[in-house]
Amino acid sequence: MNKFLGFGFSILISATPAAIFAESVDACLAYDASHAEMLDICQSALALGDHTQQIESELQDYIGYALYRLDRCDEAFDHFDKAIALWPENDEAWEDRAWCHWELDNYNIAVKDFQQAFELDATASRLAGKASALSMSDENYLESVELIQAAQVLDPEYRFALREEGWIHIRADQPELAIDVFERAVALDGEDGYAHLGLGRALSDDDQFEAAETALRNAIEIFPQNPSFLAELAYVERRLDKLTDSLETANRALEIEPTNDEALVQKFFTLKDLGKEEEAVQTMENARSYHPKSRFVLDRSLTLLDEIGRHELAIEHIRAGLAVFPEDPDLYVDLSHHLIQTNYLKEGEEAARNAIAANPDTIFGYYNLAIVLLDLDQQDASLDAIQSAIDNGLTKSDYGDYVSYAFDSQGMVFGLKASRFAFQ
Repeated sequence: MNKFLGFGFSILISATPAAIFAESVDACLAYDASHAEMLDICQSALALGDHTQQIESELQDYIGYALYRLDRCDEAFDHFDKAIALWPENDEAWEDRAWCHWELDNYNIAVKDFQQAFELDATASRLAGKASALSMSDENYLESVELIQAAQVLDPEYRFALREEGWIHIRADQPELAIDVFERAVALDGEDGYAHLGLGRALSDDDQFEAAETALRNAIEIFPQNPSFLAELAYVERRLDKLTDSLETANRALEIEPTNDEALVQKFFTLKDLGKEEEAVQTMENARSYHPKSRFVLDRSLTLLDEIGRHELAIEHIRAGLAVFPEDPDLYVDLSHHLIQTNYLKEGEEAARNAIAANPDTIFGYYNLAIVLLDLDQQDASLDAIQSAIDNGLTKSDYGDYVSYAFDSQGMVFGLKASRFAFQ
């Protein structure tokens, strides 16, 4: 939604309280500058009281919107909820609340709110928002593509919808389709930095790193102060083995925004690649302290710690993560892996079983259970677990790793049995 109507803003001095009241409300609803100032103005208008339900609903929505744009969605929800309760037909409140849910990764809820907003007023932004949230929630790729293309038909000038189609292809691991979409977006508007960014990401996902670097530099030329763009470039430079350049780019991003999660992640991976392990760990710890509830930062931190063999520290961060994401099956899988690596076998078994309880379709919960049961000399139970992993989709390569471990840990006889097990 775009609250900024382009009217400009000035409070006209009036002799009557009624006129001041009206001007305060209008000042909120027509405001087009700083979101922090918008928040103050709209809160002041709301405090005047004695509004109609519809006007109070609009004011609550605008306060929520200002909070959303200030990255304060947790506070914004209360205002969106009040706006909708006061006036259920407030389509903008439904859309704004949907974007806040999208921002906080509550994609299933966002899908429903975007749909409600669209039913009240069928705009391209709501259809595109639903398509985006749907692609993030349950990876319903084909439906998401249909919706985002319908949004483009509804409003051919709505560039977000075209770019978002590219991102939907990226999420579905279809970089070639994404490249085509972003190239069309760049052709339509060569000054669209977000189109260049998307093109760079799609080329990177297709392992075309030199072309990706060019596209990202084009994006940064348009938005030189965007830390997320710089973080993408730092990643590509690292993949091109330009480690010094990558570190400089990540640091440049962090000069602009010291807590930027993407830049911090790229910095600690680059420091690791440069052999600066302790600096990498310290940067990772900083990222975790800045973003204790970020699954992105947690997952990348665990990858780093696994790569450098810091399993005890990984266990600490996983336990902290489980306090934020309780009963998360993937975290239990990670926990079981690191516990097994540190020879906490019974605890590793328990974590693997917790992963299975949280998600019976898990592959690596069963795989880790099969491994730890070998270490506990429970061969038959291990074979049962690896069979469950195979039933859930374990790859031949990972099955081969299990067989190799069976030979190493249990000897020739059981190793041969394990190697034939999946084909019985």
